[in-house]
Amino acid sequence: MQEEKQEELMVIAFHLKDLPSNYIGVVLSRWLRSLRNLNEEFKQMDATSYFYRHELFLKEQLLPRPDVIIKFLVLKNDPDIVFGWCCYENDTLHYIHIQEPYRNQRRSYDLLPKNIRRFTHRTKHWNMKFWKRNMKHLIYDPYL
Repeated sequence: MQEEKQEELMVIAFHLKDLPSNYIGVVLSRWLRSLRNLNEEFKQMDATSYFYRHELFLKEQLLPRPDVIIKFLVLKNDPDIVFGWCCYENDTLHYIHIQEPYRNQRRSYDLLPKNIRRFTHRTKHWNMKFWKRNMKHLIYDPYL
């Protein structure tokens, strides 16, 4: 019987100005789709308006900030394969996304900075046990 080899993952981080172009599409598409699908407020918005306005907000206001960092969880031998990512700025978590097969495997710990005190985007996953148990001290402020 052949033993299944575990994929070796690594974390890489970028500021927007240094972000390779192939990663920006990953961030925008997964952020926009998952936020819309997992947040009741955004789900109620007109889809065209939501996607247009929130993409504009991300591209022109949030991501270009000088202290914003995007960390990616990637396959070590092929960093184009992204399993998750996290966007944060100083002590503020803006968004974290982990692909379905890697959820509930503690992979978010690989991406989360240790000094997070606030967060700006909330989805239904925010209420899961992990967040309630480990992140209940965080302050939610969508206007940061």
